[in-house]
Amino acid sequence: MDLQATTPTSTLLDDAFVIENFFGLKLIADLWQELEQFPAGEDFVDQHGIFKGQLIANQTFIDSNKAGICLTEILKKVRDHLGIPVTWREIDFVKLYLPWDIHCDLVRSDADRPFYNALIPLHDVDSRTVIFNETSPGYNHFWQYKNEHAKSSNPVPRDVWDKYLSMCWPEDREYLSVKSIMPVQRAGQLIMFKRNLWHSSDSFHLSGAAPKYFLQLIIDRDD
Repeated sequence: MDLQATTPTSTLLDDAFVIENFFGLKLIADLWQELEQFPAGEDFVDQHGIFKGQLIANQTFIDSNKAGICLTEILKKVRDHLGIPVTWREIDFVKLYLPWDIHCDLVRSDADRPFYNALIPLHDVDSRTVIFNETSPGYNHFWQYKNEHAKSSNPVPRDVWDKYLSMCWPEDREYLSVKSIMPVQRAGQLIMFKRNLWHSSDSFHLSGAAPKYFLQLIIDRDD
């Protein structure tokens, strides 16, 4: 089983999709250099989860009003593709050392109309994002969902789980079904999915692919 997201054909966008070669490689390379000029980001150390006590990521949060030339162009291209007014709830330059396990990006302290999570890889890396069919009713932590919902009638096949998600809590598999396994991440891609969808990094750390470098955009509707 190796489901793939598909490219949308209109501005009525899918819940989860990937557009290959959306950005030029020079723009992405220049963007990476531009992002590296920002002050050092914040380390995120897991306090409760699978990697308790370990460094998961370093994140640099960027004010859209302080975006450089390349980032401004990236934001314009994404906004033009969406075709509606949007707010950049977060702009986040991420260095990911260990996988984010199952979560969503629905809730932010000042979220208005949660819309999309956009991932923009800054380099080619042997890693995929796994998107599930299940959605959050209003929180980011999957343990809450398990407490309130029955197990899936079509859970993630065990071979898929073992291939991509072996770092996750084993019991989580029974509550989830696969919507899409995104393509291998490549510079130039635009990866987008609705913020209420549960999703996970794959176990890229086991194949020596860490760290992953990417730009993340947390987007609200503003229309």
